[in-house]
Amino acid sequence: MRYQSALVLSTLAVGQAAASSHGHANFHKRHDVKRDAQDVDWSNVAFDLSNVDWSKVDYGNGAASTAPAAPTPTPAASEPEVLATPAAAEPASYEASTPAPEPAASSSAAPAPAASSEAPSSGSSGSDFASDILDGIDALVSKLGAQLGLNSKTENGQIWIGEGGKHSATFTNTADKEATLFCWGKTTMWINANQPLISIKLGPGESQKLSAADGFSGGCGAAFDDSNLFMGLLNESILEFTFGAGANGCFDISREINMKGVKLTAKGAKCTSGFDGSGDSCTFICTASGAERCGEGGGDYAIDVGSSTNGPCMVGKDPYTGDAAGGCQMADDGGEHLEVTIHGSRY
Repeated sequence: MRYQSALVLSTLAVGQAAASSHGHANFHKRHDVKRDAQDVDWSNVAFDLSNVDWSKVDYGNGAASTAPAAPTPTPAASEPEVLATPAAAEPASYEASTPAPEPAASSSAAPAPAASSEAPSSGSSGSDFASDILDGIDALVSKLGAQLGLNSKTENGQIWIGEGGKHSATFTNTADKEATLFCWGKTTMWINANQPLISIKLGPGESQKLSAADGFSGGCGAAFDDSNLFMGLLNESILEFTFGAGANGCFDISREINMKGVKLTAKGAKCTSGFDGSGDSCTFICTASGAERCGEGGGDYAIDVGSSTNGPCMVGKDPYTGDAAGGCQMADDGGEHLEVTIHGSRY
């Protein structure tokens, strides 16, 4: 799969801004439009998958690419200014103030209203999800410097909590500590500046099912108490997906943002991506040995087929740029369900 994470990393690494992509085959594309990073309105960056001609995508007859094609040389550019993530505002205090002593009043005076100390709720529980997945989520999200998710519990054409979608994914936290699960759409992966679609808490051993609409493209990732953001992106391994039937649907675990991120495993109907118990399976990784992230100093990216099988793990090239492309195919009937494991360890 070609997704926004590498798009952002590659363009920032060379001091360029992202231009909109014309299809799924360009999610990992490096653009040649030169601008200043600070002039980009990231909330308006969008990616449309509807016009991709899948018959022109070269998957190399299932042969794995050992290295991606050499990137097109780009003009030298000054290093972009990295804007610090604004500090999260301190949560408002809802402690009731002590009223000043009142002078004696006649019995006919109206009583003063009682002061309220109840804080607004971050969300209510429902029968379709664990009652505590939103408890305390405000503080967890604020500490990370992200925004609170939409957390819809009904069908919204994207991704939501519970049942009712053509596609779904169940996330299970196998760590011995709490994890915060974030999910975003095509234009909301910068979760410091955009409202993600999902931000929920998963305690040790807890699971939560999410549903997704057909054709929806986005990603999810898990944050622990030691996680942070990189230029607004969750600085961890992430799950990327476009929900659809067979080769028109695709998912993968990408380690491009942080090669030492939290280990994730995503198992679908045909293919498994991510950590397989000893190494990687159908996972996007940096090509440079010892790289912490792809892009500047980390080389390019490629799919590590690992223990997966070529075919279900699509390995090919972007027909327009020659960049590495692919990922796990989804179920042929169009009703994919992913089992996603959040491990308690890092790479």
